[in-house]
Parts: sequence; structure tokens; C-alpha cells
Amino acid sequence: MTGRTIRSHLKSRRGCLNCKSRRVKCDEVKPGCSACARRGDECTYLSRADRPSGAQRVTPCSASPSTTPVAGTGSEIAIDAYYSVPRLFDYGDKQMMQLRLMHHYDTTTVKSFASAFQLQGSLIQGLQVDIPSLAFKHPFLLDTVLLVAMIHMASIRPESVNMLEVAKYRNQAICAIRGELANVSDDNIRAIRMSSLLLGATSFAADRITGYSGIWLTNFLALTIGSRVFMPSPKTGSRIEKHVSAPEPAAAASHFRDPQAHSSMPLSLQRALDIEQDDEDWAYREDLYRAASGIGTLFGSLDKPHTTLSIVFQLKSWPFRCVSDGFVQLARLQRPRALLIMAYYLAFLQYFPAMWLYEDVVREDMQKIATTLSPEWHEYLSIPMTAVLLEEESSLTEYLLGQLPNISSGELAEVGHLQDIILRTTPPRRKHGVFEFYFPF
Repeated sequence: MTGRTIRSHLKSRRGCLNCKSRRVKCDEVKPGCSACARRGDECTYLSRADRPSGAQRVTPCSASPSTTPVAGTGSEIAIDAYYSVPRLFDYGDKQMMQLRLMHHYDTTTVKSFASAFQLQGSLIQGLQVDIPSLAFKHPFLLDTVLLVAMIHMASIRPESVNMLEVAKYRNQAICAIRGELANVSDDNIRAIRMSSLLLGATSFAADRITGYSGIWLTNFLALTIGSRVFMPSPKTGSRIEKHVSAPEPAAAASHFRDPQAHSSMPLSLQRALDIEQDDEDWAYREDLYRAASGIGTLFGSLDKPHTTLSIVFQLKSWPFRCVSDGFVQLARLQRPRALLIMAYYLAFLQYFPAMWLYEDVVREDMQKIATTLSPEWHEYLSIPMTAVLLEEESSLTEYLLGQLPNISSGELAEVGHLQDIILRTTPPRRKHGVFEFYFPF
């Protein structure tokens, strides 16, 4: 029997991917070859830029076809390793940076939080697992998580991050969450809370890295009270309901005017807050008294049994409980009384852990406040300016207590009514609630 003669033909060097995977001749018709048209397949050609050079083709993978079992058929097909398996993932510079940032957040940034604030159990779980999982469902939260990682990376390895990129990422994250605020729902409210809290927590570090020339504490307060609006109500739980966890301004002001309340506040601060009706701050006196009452609470807590972390908790509570929109407006306008109260807060900020979140904040902002205030206000600034020069925590505590008017340390321990009033008007910390995610850092 005579064997059948196979006609010779030129090899198709530039055929489509489908024909190459089937190892059949391709007529190379564009935009779709005849074979793909018959089968109803999408015809795809490699572009000239994607086509490998001759040197690249001679590799163990592409020099000869390999055979791969077809699941469930018991048969094998020949596969050209280069041409038949298009890349499913794009590992460009941008994507690689995002992968590095997510890895850095999960393995390094969260550890820095846990170490500085002694976090355990569910708090670490929330930061390391729950927030990233939620971020994969909400891109605006993912923007924030990547920003937090970038800020941390820039803090510990400045040479590894372009500072301009930090500013761009921050702007993107803030714009993204602002877009979500127009469509708040049960589906995105938790992600909005987490994004707001992380933006506030990293505000100081972001301003430092991007070289912001204004007072960093002002941005921190603005971001913090913004997130306060979306905190869960103790009555409604996680339902959407605006809830501001702070005392009524009138109540705070009335207790500020109580003579007994002044025992936990330096005389110089009291004199600075003596506001007459014709003063330009008269319309904002409630906002100033409310913020100052929180500073009095911080002084009063020093003489009670406490740990550094308990003082830190009080410090992180102050914006939520004592700072109003009106006070932030005064801070943006750089009004002297608001800046004085902020200077006292900066003095207490030294109780914060020495970590990347708060690096250089006290020194930089205190210098900016001192430069901004006119000479007639400098006498009221002497206490916080001296306090920031004290490096030892025990010396700082002793100095601050010594500034209280004619009261012994034993008597000071009994002065807690401002603190009690503020705490009574604030929702209790719920186990595993959103407050735990914020106040530790």
C-alpha cells in the first residue's frame, strides 16, 4: 500500500496564539484568521513589542513543545510554553509597589502598633486581618491601608519611598473617602469608620513626611473630629446614625466657670481664657471652654493612679470629647487662645510612645505656635514651652503638677469632677468595638 504524501508548506512564524497552541498552520489573516473564524474563537496575535527575540526563543521552555494532561480526559495536548499561556497578572512597577505596601502593612506596620501600644488578641486581629479583608471589598479603604504602609515605610526607610508619592497617595485616599461620604450605607459605614480613623491616626506622620509647613495638630484635630461623626451610637450599635461622643458645649462651659474646676488648671491658662463680651473670641467662648476643660482633665488625671497608656488614652480621647468644629475653625484661623490650648495639649503629647506616628510633632508644632503668637501672648505660653524641654516622664509629671494653683498633690487627687462629667456624657467603650481600634493608636 502506497503511503500518503504530505505536502510541504512554509511554517507560520507569526500565526495567532490559538493556532500555535493547536499546532496548526495559521493563514495569518488580520484581524482574525480563517481557522479561528471557523471555530468561532477570538483570534489574538502577539504584537511586535511582545514577540520574543531570537535569543529569547531558544530556552528550555520554548525550544520544544511539552505535553500536559487534560483533566478528566486521560489524553495529552502539546503546549508551546511561551505562546500558549498568556500572563494572567501584570507585575508592573505600580502593581509591585502596591504588593510591597500591603505586605509591609501586614508584616511590619501592624507590629509597630502592637509593640508601641501593647496590643493583643482581637486588636491585632482587627488591624492585621479584618481591616485588609474589608479593604478588598472597599477600594477607598484599600487606598488608606496602602497610604498607612507607605507613611510607615517612609518613616523607617526614607530612601525607599518618593515623598511626592506619599502626598499623592494621601490626596487620593482623602478624596476617595470624601466620595463615599455622599453615599453612606450599612454596606460601607464600617469601612468609612476604619478609613477615617487610620487617616487621623497617621496624620502627624503624613504631615512630617510631606513637609507640611502649617501646624500639624490642626490637621490631626480636623481629621479626628471628622471621623467622630461616624462613630456608632451606644443605642443603635452599628446602624447609620451620626453620633458625636462629646459633652454639650454649654455643660462644659458651665463647669469651666465653676471656681472649683480651676484647681486643675494653671492660673496662666485661666487668665488667658478670661473672655470679655467685646472680645473677638466671645462667640467661640463655649468652644474654647470645652477644649480647656479637657486640658484640666489631663492635669487632674496626673495625680491619680495611672499608667502611661492610661494617660495616652485620655490624650487620644480629648479630640473626640472636647474639641468642637468651632475650635478647629479657631485653630485654622490661628487665633491665640486656641493655639495656647493646643500648646498645652502638645506638652501632654510627650506621654505618647516614642514611635514614628509622633516623631518631631511636639518640637515642630510648639515652635510654630511660638512663632505665630504675638509677644503679648508669650507669657501664657511659658508653661508648655518649659514642659517640652523635659525628657524624663517623672520630671514632666512633677513639673506639670507643680503648675496647679495652691493645691497639694493629695488634694488634687480629689479633683475629678470635670473628668467624670466628660466620661458620663461619652458612650462606654464596648468590647471589641470601633473605639478600641482608634484609642490604642
